[in-house]
Amino acid sequence: MSAKHARSAKRYTRFAAICLAGATILTMATVAIVFYCVAQLGGDTTSAKLSLHGNLLRAAGVGAALSLVLVVKAAFFVFQARRLHLRELADAIRYFGSGDLTAQVTPLRVDTRGAGDINELQTNFAAMTERVADKVRQLTLAEDSLRGSVAELSHDLRTPLALLRGYVETLLEKGASLPPADQREYLRITLRHAAKLERLVSELFELTELDAPDVHVEFAPVALDDLIEDLMGEFALRAEAVGVRLSREDCEGLPLVNVDARLIERVFENLIENALRFTPAGGAITIACRVVQGAAETEIRDTGKGIDPRDLPHVFDRFYRSRDSDKQGGSGLGLAIVKRILQLHGSEITVVSRPGLGSTFTFMMPIHPGVAAETKGS
Repeated sequence: MSAKHARSAKRYTRFAAICLAGATILTMATVAIVFYCVAQLGGDTTSAKLSLHGNLLRAAGVGAALSLVLVVKAAFFVFQARRLHLRELADAIRYFGSGDLTAQVTPLRVDTRGAGDINELQTNFAAMTERVADKVRQLTLAEDSLRGSVAELSHDLRTPLALLRGYVETLLEKGASLPPADQREYLRITLRHAAKLERLVSELFELTELDAPDVHVEFAPVALDDLIEDLMGEFALRAEAVGVRLSREDCEGLPLVNVDARLIERVFENLIENALRFTPAGGAITIACRVVQGAAETEIRDTGKGIDPRDLPHVFDRFYRSRDSDKQGGSGLGLAIVKRILQLHGSEITVVSRPGLGSTFTFMMPIHPGVAAETKGS
């Protein structure tokens, strides 16, 4: 309630209380006079006593009339106070209906001591407007995020497309005069950017599918040690080609986990690929597992260059690329996909990194209920 309306309502409430107090006193005095007259009259009917009692009864009548007037005045002041409450509510509804939500961010301040249902209505309306304003703020943030994502996506698509067009036009216009070595180099660059573009579009579609409200996660018992062994075989040649040692630690004899095998495999692939991009020759990548409080905790550690502290809070943001990611061919979606998949499994991922020493990504997977731990070959 505005300060002006609050002062007026408080003044009306005070006047009503004074009038009711006066009416109560007059009523009590009137009743006392009437009882006194009845008690004292008895059989004495002298003119003097009758005159006295008549005067007292007339005074009692005047008191009763004044008491009634004060009650009416008190009712008027109460009505005025309630009217201010209703006016405040009507103003709030009018502002709300006009689309101006700035006044609804702060709940209405109401006097809950005497407004009854009106105060309850105001309080509920204030709570509703606060919820609506909060939803509007969330939608605004989401719109800003979407606008930024579209801008980033446009940039990411425009750059490789422009390069592809440039090299193709060069080959078409000067192909006959270019040395074979230059032609092959131009084709290799074109192929590299085409692969980058294909990867970006593929990850974008994948993330869109994961964000869909009807996304389906097929939970099933999965042998984590077998999954990791398959991944080791998949990435062994790539790691060897760049001079990085890929190993696993304590990943045998693990209990079955309750996950979507296809999605969790994607989590491992993205994290290992990310580690390979940022780990120089001579470094190492380790996959470590252990059971912690009824869940399988997995770490993927690398001895790469680490993550800049300024980038660390944003590594899971969509389209965010660190200061080195452009050089390494990152799309800015790989870790966002990892985070989203783990959210669908009711899990989160954390990262600890020290520049120059490497990074460790850690996440949990639920152990399948009712399934005994299985060891490899059992």
